[in-house]
Amino acid sequence: MSTLVFKRLFEVRFLHEFYLAEHGQGVQLFYEKSPAERRTYLEKMILEGRYDILRDLDIEPTPETAARLRGRQMKIGRNATGFFVGIEVVPETIGASTTYRPRKMPETGFRMSFFIRVKNTRFRAFTALRLRQAKNLPAFYFWTNAGKTSASAGFPSLSEPAPAFTTGQTYEPGEIALIGSDLYEAVAATQNSSAANWAAVAGQGYTTENDRIALPKQFPWTWTDTPGPAVFTLNDPAGGEVKKIEAVVTENSRRIPLNFARRVQPDGAPGAPISDGYYRLLVQGGSTNLDLQVYLNNELSGGAPSGPAPGQLFSTSNLLGMVEIVHNDASQALPLFDADGRLLQVPLSGGGSSHPVFEVRFLSRSAWWRYRSDRGLPLLAENEAALLLDPSGNDLVTKQTRRFFNAPQGLYTTPGAPAVWLPNPPPEALRPAPDGKLFAETLISKIPNLITTS
Repeated sequence: MSTLVFKRLFEVRFLHEFYLAEHGQGVQLFYEKSPAERRTYLEKMILEGRYDILRDLDIEPTPETAARLRGRQMKIGRNATGFFVGIEVVPETIGASTTYRPRKMPETGFRMSFFIRVKNTRFRAFTALRLRQAKNLPAFYFWTNAGKTSASAGFPSLSEPAPAFTTGQTYEPGEIALIGSDLYEAVAATQNSSAANWAAVAGQGYTTENDRIALPKQFPWTWTDTPGPAVFTLNDPAGGEVKKIEAVVTENSRRIPLNFARRVQPDGAPGAPISDGYYRLLVQGGSTNLDLQVYLNNELSGGAPSGPAPGQLFSTSNLLGMVEIVHNDASQALPLFDADGRLLQVPLSGGGSSHPVFEVRFLSRSAWWRYRSDRGLPLLAENEAALLLDPSGNDLVTKQTRRFFNAPQGLYTTPGAPAVWLPNPPPEALRPAPDGKLFAETLISKIPNLITTS
C-alpha cells in the first residue's frame, strides 16, 4: 500500500503588533524589523508561548470550501499564527532535489474561502480599526491574494493598499490613511489632515477600511442624506451595469433593503443569479454621490453584522471577515504552483525556501492615557512625569497617544533616558469622549515622585 504524502500548499499568518512589539529602550515595532529578524523573533515568541492568534480569532473554511478541499485531497490545519492548507502530493526527484506535484491538480481559478471570527471580546479595542461601521455598509473585511503582488506592500500581503486621505470624510480614531506619501493613524474623529488629529505610523500593509468590502448579496443601506429619491447601481469592474435599484427615502423609512442576488429581466421578473466577485456600487441621491468597491459573496448570506446599538462602541457580531485564496496561473500575482504545476517554493532571505506564506497585518490601537484619582482628588505630575503628562481638569493625560501592547511599556522623556514606569491601562479601559478622542482610563491614588494629589 502506498504512503500518503501531504505538503503545505500555502499558509496565512495573522500578525498583530499588540503582541509582537519588542520592549527595551523604547518600543521597536515588529514590522520595522528586517524579514530575517521578524522570522527569528516570531519563532521565539511562538516557542515561548507568547504568540497565539487563535486565542483571539476562530478560523474555519466556509461550507463550500470544506467540500472543495475534500474533493482535492486537501486539508486545513491551524497554528499559532493562523492556518495553512496541505495537499496530497507525489514526490519527484530532479537531480539532487525533491519537488512535489499535487495528486489532484486544482483547476485555475479554484477558490478557497475561510471565515475569520473574533472570540476575544477585547480584540477590536486593541486593534487600529474603525469601531463603528463606515460608509453605511454592514460589510466585513476581505483579504485575498487575487490581484495582489509582493511589490505592492513589500511582502505577500492579502490587504488592499491603504486609502488616501479624503477631505470632508469623517475618520474615526484608529483609522489608517495615507496623507501625502506617509501613513498616519487618526487619533481623534476628524475630517481634516491637521497634525493634531493624526499620528505617524511605521511599517505598511496593515488592514484598513479599504479591506472592509465583503457583503452578502442582500443587505440594508442606512440613508443619512436628505429624504428623497435614491439610486443604487451595481456595475461590474469594467463599468457595465449589472442591476439598478431605485428607492424613495422618507424621514421614517431610511433603512433600504438591497437585493443583488439576481439580475432583473426586461419584464421586471427575477433574472440570472449575480455571481460572487468584485463590483462597483454607485449610490446617488440628494448630495450623495458614492462609488464604492464591494465584494459580493453568497456564503455571507447568513446575515451581515448588526450595527452598534445606541451607546455601544462596536458591533457585537463575531464575524470579522473572510480570507479567500485563489489558485492563480503561475504567471499571475502570488501563485500557489510554479509554471510546471509543482508546489511553489519561495526563497527566503538568508537561505532556504518555504511554501507561500501570506500575511494579514494588524496595527495596535493608540489612545490617550488618562489618570484619574480613585478618591476624586486633583492629580499633580512631578519630576519626569511632568514632562509626559498634561493636566486636564482634575486628571492627567499623556501628551501624546500611546499604543496598547500586551507587555508593560515604559515612557521616555527623551531618547536614551531611563524609563518612567506609569500604570499601563488595559484595552478594556477604552472610553470615547465628546471631542472625538479615545481615552484609556486608569484610577490611581498616587505614585511616589511622579504623581501626587492636592
